[in-house]
Amino acid sequence: SKGDVVKMRMGGSGEADLWFTLYLGPLVGEDPEKLAKAREASPSWAATLKEAKIEAKRAGGAFEAAFAAGDETGMLYALANAAMVNKMGADQKLVEGLRKLGADNAQTALMLLMTEKTPQRAPSLLAEIYGGKKSWGQALNESGILPESAGKVILARFSAPPR
Repeated sequence: SKGDVVKMRMGGSGEADLWFTLYLGPLVGEDPEKLAKAREASPSWAATLKEAKIEAKRAGGAFEAAFAAGDETGMLYALANAAMVNKMGADQKLVEGLRKLGADNAQTALMLLMTEKTPQRAPSLLAEIYGGKKSWGQALNESGILPESAGKVILARFSAPPR
């Protein structure tokens, strides 16, 4: 829930902690609090998840492959990509295309939000931002999104049922 995310962020939790506990936990049938506590006693998320004997296939093929390789960054991106498809209604190929252009999780979510009605515009808009022709704030304003509310809008999307 939104409240869980806010509490975790205020408590100093990083992005990986949020994805692995709040998104992956329920997806694979693990209690988020139990996972968070297990992580505190473990050297990495990869080790935590291996020790918890999660059913990686329940999180999708990309996650399962990254899990098998012990690739924590790959697991994180696989979860985020799946959430952007399931929670924001994004096209998988578009998400992958934005990743290839260098977009991280936050940038990908912002691009999807800004180009919701015209998803084919996302790669060119990202190129304009990366090329210095526009700032993130300008792009958000032109999309009708107040920069200060973008995070709240994205959080609401991720907290809502799948699209």
